[in-house]
Amino acid sequence: MAQIATINPLNQFFNLDGSPLNNGKLYFGEEGKDPEQFPIQMYWDEAGLVPALQPIRTTSGYAARTGSPAILYCGSKYSLRVLASNDVQVFYLASAGSAAAEAFSAFSPSNLTPSYVSASVFTVTGAQTAVLPQGLRLKFQVTAGTVYGTVQSSVYGALTTVTMAMDSGQSLDAGLSSFEVGFSPVNDAIPRGIFPTIPQNYGQFYGLTMSTAGASATMSIAAGVCTNSTSVAVMTLTAIAKTTSAWAVGTAAGGLDTGAIANSTKYYFYVIRRPDTGVVDVVFSLSSSAPTLPANYTQYRYIGMGLTNGSAQWTKFFQSGRTFWWDSPPLDVGATASVGSSTSYTLTVPVGRRVEAKLNVSIGSTAGTVVVYVHCPDASSAAASLTAAPLGAPGADDNGITGGQIVCLTNTSAQVAARANVSDTLRIATLGYTDTVGIDS
Repeated sequence: MAQIATINPLNQFFNLDGSPLNNGKLYFGEEGKDPEQFPIQMYWDEAGLVPALQPIRTTSGYAARTGSPAILYCGSKYSLRVLASNDVQVFYLASAGSAAAEAFSAFSPSNLTPSYVSASVFTVTGAQTAVLPQGLRLKFQVTAGTVYGTVQSSVYGALTTVTMAMDSGQSLDAGLSSFEVGFSPVNDAIPRGIFPTIPQNYGQFYGLTMSTAGASATMSIAAGVCTNSTSVAVMTLTAIAKTTSAWAVGTAAGGLDTGAIANSTKYYFYVIRRPDTGVVDVVFSLSSSAPTLPANYTQYRYIGMGLTNGSAQWTKFFQSGRTFWWDSPPLDVGATASVGSSTSYTLTVPVGRRVEAKLNVSIGSTAGTVVVYVHCPDASSAAASLTAAPLGAPGADDNGITGGQIVCLTNTSAQVAARANVSDTLRIATLGYTDTVGIDS
């Protein structure tokens, strides 16, 4: 039976930037477990006679044996971790392979009695069209022990005559007593190492930490990797610094998408990529969702916000993970607290997305014990209370002022809402905020 000659039996792995993975590391393990802690045996041959030592390295994206692309085999489903040459994880799969993979190297008894004809030919009784098709992998017991081969051709009739392509250095002999049925790498019904070729992780975001000295025209962005906003492309950024001038490609160049930098204004930073050349850079914009991209740059991903001061220079902050802390927290609210209903207040946090604001809140009291309920404006307004939900914090007795630190979700207009049980002075300072930059969506 003729085989399709254009099927590629070799699967290819890609780095986070979409390029073929060179000198990467492949770890295969027990299904659902950490493959580095619970490895399984992999093989370079379908008979399971040539073990492959882990980690298995890659060349031009292919699993490599002594520097050349090769097919890998295993006898079960598996977990898989792929690392780049610098040990950055490309992806991890808890379960890979298929039910068919479990049959690899698991030869089954044929329940047929073979008759030796020659070093590569044997016969069995009956027209065994379903049992002995071309391309089938067989395991024999002969005088020399166990040998392997692949069915080259079968002639069916009262006797089925089978011609084998025996493995190198192996042959049938007069001691042929039995054979088992396995699978062949040219048979499309069996696995050829079922490796996913995933060029990126959807939602991938690593590194890209922002920083500025404060009272400075320069914002620095650390090296990192992320997928673009539609998870079509992986963007790998080398550490870069952008100034408040008009955008130009490269580090120490401008980063503003349009117009001139303004005082006391929020700007939103994006990693950008032009797919025609693969160049990755950074731009910042007044828009919290749709920057004006330079020519040929069509892919982007939001990474964080910067705030200018009264001299159109960056305000200092510290970033830890996805949390941004202001070096000098602004007093965003100083007002008489609302009692009958909640009032919304705008904070120094990004707009266009909900963030977890980190707040210092104080409330005064000149008329009995006072508490304040601070909440997301998207949630229902409720009366602050000392005893009933949703309660309130902080609290103060007559002629006192008390404060405390709280975390509150904002709405997409950078606001929180507050409602007190007694009308008095409410103050809120914004310490910082946690911005998931779309990782959780």
